[in-house]
Amino acid sequence: MLRQGIRETSLLSKYPIGYRFAERGGIGDRVLRYCKADLALSTKYGAANGDTLHFMNTAVAAYAGDQDLTVVIGGPAPAVFDAGYVKDQFKDGYITIHTAIVQTCLKIKGNDKDDGTNVVLHLEEPLLLDTPLPTFVEIHENKYNSIVPMNAGGYQSVVVVPMVVVPINHHFWGQTWGECLCTAGFG
Repeated sequence: MLRQGIRETSLLSKYPIGYRFAERGGIGDRVLRYCKADLALSTKYGAANGDTLHFMNTAVAAYAGDQDLTVVIGGPAPAVFDAGYVKDQFKDGYITIHTAIVQTCLKIKGNDKDDGTNVVLHLEEPLLLDTPLPTFVEIHENKYNSIVPMNAGGYQSVVVVPMVVVPINHHFWGQTWGECLCTAGFG
């Protein structure tokens, strides 16, 4: 029995963000992920990830085999300054490190709270190559952590389909696989 049903929302988190639930025992073929809505969501409309891509540079050289990487908050350009990272904000997200051979989509186990200048990322797997200074990196938060409605402009990927109307800042189960009724237009 789930602590929060698949057609319920909760202001308080009852599972880790991204927790996977697969229906079993003849009750369905759907797979759902536990999500948090940054904005109110409609049911049956595809929803996207609303987090901005975080562009940064490394602050300390790191070496192949290391699992910690220190990066400068605010990125290589002032326009993308977005400091104020809390502990584990990037947990279960991914980092792409632009070394000579790009290290793509290394999973982030967690991060320390930023110190006002830098933030330390803890990687799930070791670095594949040495990472000199400064190396450009792109960081993605957990894709289930900042769910927003699809927009009408450009292209977006559907991350989940909410099964119920979801109020702003509520946690919910979003369908990621299986039979699904979706409403056409904007996701």
